Amino acid sequence: MKNLYVWLVSSLLILVGEYSFAVEQINYTASSVISDKVTVFNADDEPLSLRDVMAEHGKEVNVVFIFGGGGLGHALTQKTGGLWCPDSFEDMHILRSLKAAYGEDIGIFPIAVPPAHHTAQLGMAQNAFLSQEFESREYQTAVSAFIDSTEAAVASGVIPVPVFYDSQYNLIVSPQDLEQRDVRQAWHGAFRSADEKQTYGVPALWLLDQDGRVIAAPFRGNIYHPHGGDIIIHYTLSDVVEVIKRRLK
Repeated sequence: MKNLYVWLVSSLLILVGEYSFAVEQINYTASSVISDKVTVFNADDEPLSLRDVMAEHGKEVNVVFIFGGGGLGHALTQKTGGLWCPDSFEDMHILRSLKAAYGEDIGIFPIAVPPAHHTAQLGMAQNAFLSQEFESREYQTAVSAFIDSTEAAVASGVIPVPVFYDSQYNLIVSPQDLEQRDVRQAWHGAFRSADEKQTYGVPALWLLDQDGRVIAAPFRGNIYHPHGGDIIIHYTLSDVVEVIKRRLK
């Protein structure tokens, strides 16, 4: 009987483990409600719940724009407004246009993603963001440069509103990167499309209500700088405005 009990408990643990792994494969889309555990950081690198930010500062419609943020101050990023992601720089005109058109009638929350796979090319330690060693000198140096260079883009007007940060590279992290982590949470990678083929998958524009529910399928996949491939435009300012107008009627 004891052996049977041990076998049953072991089997249950295996099943729970398999179920937990399945639950972790979250990919938000239309009608999803984001977890209250989704964490972003402010310019002082202090953690905040994105749901709390929405509840306190959000409106009926909130634009959450996940983009490639500051390029760590490297000269290579000067032509793209100091941002490491050229496609995010190009799409930033949508954010500026929405701010000009709607003012305070909608919430606009840009969330900057660090160049986690390109820190060495931008003059910082290799894997400074990927190592998940948040107390290390390498991470602290890189995150400081990341925030400073993003704030410079705000000051210059490239980014039209204050920014939040995905400093620990969690929102759009790939399954391959997650496999290398000792600690992961269910919402890690949830803002990444399940069929995303690019390393980062930014820019991506989300529309959320004040309760953290996704209003429509996210706008993603614009590639202005294809590195030898084709330019791909999946959405424009007009597409985003159409959804916002329907919601505000």
